[in-house]
Amino acid sequence: MSKEINYDQMIKAQEAEIARLMEDKQKAVSHAHISIETRKKLAHTSADKMQLTEKETRYLIDEQLRKVGWEADTLNLRYSKGIRPQKGRNLAIAEWPTNSKVGDRGYADYALFAGKKLVGVIEAKRQHVDIPCVIDYQCKDYAKEIKASDHEYVIGCWGHYKVPFLFATNGRKYLKQLEIKSGIWFLDVRKSSNIPKAQQGWMSPEGLLELLEQDIEKCY
Repeated sequence: MSKEINYDQMIKAQEAEIARLMEDKQKAVSHAHISIETRKKLAHTSADKMQLTEKETRYLIDEQLRKVGWEADTLNLRYSKGIRPQKGRNLAIAEWPTNSKVGDRGYADYALFAGKKLVGVIEAKRQHVDIPCVIDYQCKDYAKEIKASDHEYVIGCWGHYKVPFLFATNGRKYLKQLEIKSGIWFLDVRKSSNIPKAQQGWMSPEGLLELLEQDIEKCY
């Protein structure tokens, strides 16, 4: 328990520092006498503060997912520990393997299961990267490359995709000033014209199931 409290304190301190740096950045932009070079340094410092270790990022995401009804614990609820989808449970199972050749791992950081229905995958990034690109580059490939042995959990196919909902995040709150490098980004692949969009929070298991039942054409 003390370990989690320490994490909470550390993360809150980082959030406060990010807010302070962003305020400094805005002040710099609003004052013409501050040099362009100084403004750039402030922006880069803010970006650097956004980077967390993988452990910290996973902790944040676990907490966020739990708050909306998912069972999430990347230390214990992971594929390699024998965790599999179960009827009556909404599991975010960590490190779910796929046939993907993208990157050096081949697994989704989280696979979301509402009961035994595979409704989503999540890619977590600690790096300060363009998050929408993560959906296009990695999440889409994971959704295509679900292993044949796991097809019992697949609830449909939309083109080449076997998972309807894709998410990518670095665990940080959405900031307009760093729009594509913060927040939770979401894509519904059931309609090919959809594009990734930023969200303020995670969808609950019930929310994803409700979206799944809606007419695709009327949703968008």
